Amino acid sequence: MAELNIINLKKRIEAAKSVQLQYKALFESAYELVLPQRNLYNKRSQGETKMEKVFDSAGMMAVNGFVNRMQSSLTPSFTKWAELKAGPAIPPERKPEVNKILELVTDILFSTLDSSNFSVAVGEMYYDLAVGTGAMLVLEGDDQMPIKFITVPTANLSLDESESGQISGIYRDHKVVARAVIATFPDAKLTSDLLEVIQDNPDKEIEFEEATYYDDKDKLWRYEIIYKKDKIVKRTYEVNPWIIVRWSKVAGEVMGRGLVLQALPDIKMLNKARELMIRSAQLNIFGVYTVADDGVTNPNTIKIAPNAMIPVARNAGPSGPSIAPLPRTGDFNAQAFIFEDLTQRINTLMLN
Repeated sequence: MAELNIINLKKRIEAAKSVQLQYKALFESAYELVLPQRNLYNKRSQGETKMEKVFDSAGMMAVNGFVNRMQSSLTPSFTKWAELKAGPAIPPERKPEVNKILELVTDILFSTLDSSNFSVAVGEMYYDLAVGTGAMLVLEGDDQMPIKFITVPTANLSLDESESGQISGIYRDHKVVARAVIATFPDAKLTSDLLEVIQDNPDKEIEFEEATYYDDKDKLWRYEIIYKKDKIVKRTYEVNPWIIVRWSKVAGEVMGRGLVLQALPDIKMLNKARELMIRSAQLNIFGVYTVADDGVTNPNTIKIAPNAMIPVARNAGPSGPSIAPLPRTGDFNAQAFIFEDLTQRINTLMLN
């Protein structure tokens, strides 16, 4: 397979999107309970609340603990968390010399990482990895930031695999504000209609299709940006510019399944139990009452609140006390042991 023409590339992108669509319901149910702020499966405007269905924060706290553990254990900030060493292919007599060179390379590598946005980006990627699949695009930067790391949520991502089960294609719908197009794609060959939008409507969001796929004929990765029916960016890489991490790979599935999906039944049960607890508390605090339809009592004028006085004809027979408390309708019991058990199981599954 050499470079794909625009028609075949779009067909491949659409095929990958159709597979991604099959995961939408599963991932959306996970994100809306444990990562509601990162839930991009449900399209919303900026600043809109995404917490309507969340009644318990145990799932969110468990994911935060998972991310903190992953980052502190694997990629701690401003720490040399890996070291390059001579491998078995290097003759023993040359290993000291090679290790000395690799030590310098390691120092340069981590100095570059520390001056980039890697720590922030990898933390974001761990959140998506908790659900199943993390994705990060690595691009060449500038003098101030030599490497740029861009974390892409799985909601915006489509993948396909080779026959061996390895990732061979990464695709996403990429929106860029018109005035930032040239800075984002400095090597783009801008079409006349695209230039017109950039000049006449600089604040408009322009949709691009981004495709990265492996060319097994030329043994390289192709990175291409499509605008309508034109490829405006064409790059080649010897290695994949994407870092794709899948927590648990199931045969026949392209997306990973993470610890959140394993804990999802308990998270749903705990969230529902909290919702029912709140409803039960409302009933116990405010109660439900019957009012005699005697032509005297007007339910629209009754105010049920602390220290409120409700005028009645009598409190008991034959005349009763002048003032009497309103009977409570129940006694609330939260059954805390159920919540503790579910929370413990969620934390155990999330490695906390």
